[in-house]
Amino acid sequence: MFVVILAQSAATSRAYAAKYDEEFNEATDLVGLAAANAAAAFTGTFVVNGSPTKAQIVDGAGGRSQLSPLTAAAVVLVVLVTLTGPLAYLPVSALAAVVFMIAVELIDVAGLRRIWAVRQREFVVALLTTAAVVGLGVEYGIILAIVASIVDHLRHSYSPLNSILLKSAEGHWRAVPAGPGVRTAEGLVVYRFGTSLYYANAARLAEDLIALGGHGAPLRWLVLDWAAIGDVDYTASTVLAKVVEVLHQRQIRLMFSSVLGPVRHQLDRYGITADGYYETPGAALEAFQSRATLPAALASAADVRIRDRRELADQRGGEEDEPERDLVEAAQLAAAGGEREHDHGRGGQDEGEDIHVGSLGVSPRGLGGSGWWTPARAGKPPRARAAAPRGPR
Repeated sequence: MFVVILAQSAATSRAYAAKYDEEFNEATDLVGLAAANAAAAFTGTFVVNGSPTKAQIVDGAGGRSQLSPLTAAAVVLVVLVTLTGPLAYLPVSALAAVVFMIAVELIDVAGLRRIWAVRQREFVVALLTTAAVVGLGVEYGIILAIVASIVDHLRHSYSPLNSILLKSAEGHWRAVPAGPGVRTAEGLVVYRFGTSLYYANAARLAEDLIALGGHGAPLRWLVLDWAAIGDVDYTASTVLAKVVEVLHQRQIRLMFSSVLGPVRHQLDRYGITADGYYETPGAALEAFQSRATLPAALASAADVRIRDRRELADQRGGEEDEPERDLVEAAQLAAAGGEREHDHGRGGQDEGEDIHVGSLGVSPRGLGGSGWWTPARAGKPPRARAAAPRGPR
């Protein structure tokens, strides 16, 4: 009976509030029902319930305020005091017919047709509920409806709509189905998971990420966009930690974007960290593109410096200069991609980046003007150079 009271009352209040565009507060209705049933327990009356049939009687009579049920209560009181005897001769079938005629008006055939037209699975749930109420009773029908709705919801979350984000020619993001070999840019994938992570769908996330890293063109960055993820349970966290380990073994850097604050706290408690955090997928794409173009620029700048050093050495009589070896190392390392370290802070802001090119660093600012990095700024101790006298030139 408790389940019937909750389900019928909530459904009735919600349906009529939606019909007349009124505000609906389920908590307020439940508090009123609880107080009414407490009073009924001390007075020996019937259980109080938000009856759909009685609500339909009031609505059909044109009642729109609390005055309608108060008037109905007064009429019932008068009937109980004065008309109990005559009502004893009223056939039960007549009372059943009254209830039946009211109940028929509660069946929203047009609504069922709309559900069938746009979402057949929900129509099946509604049809099962109707059949269970008629065949088994209201209580069992409501329980069956709850179970069927939960199963339908789990089916959606178990197989969410995951996608790869691509930039259109106009510069807008568009989502395409996730699949092996799809790339946002050369060496980059921005992957969006379509719902919260929990034990039932964590394996789907792992399969997608590992497939993206193992098929198609070589992948350097995999950006996991968290815009649709509002929660991560413990089982999903263990799966995600394993995925991070597998990607690192394949030399793929895992970045996070659009992580909500509460979800970030969850990840911190689970001990899951990414190689970088970005506020948006666009910020991750810009950072990746700047990284991709930087080694070539460093190599070009180092080649210019090497040429200048050699010309200077020729003018000095061909004497070898140690910084030239530093620049050769720099050019070789820059051509190979450089030793890159990048860390975005906990708030998603860039906390600094070092691009080490041997013992002599080249600043990304200007690449040939001021701002050359010293060995100490590059994170390596400077080489000690012995001072040796030079002969006349």
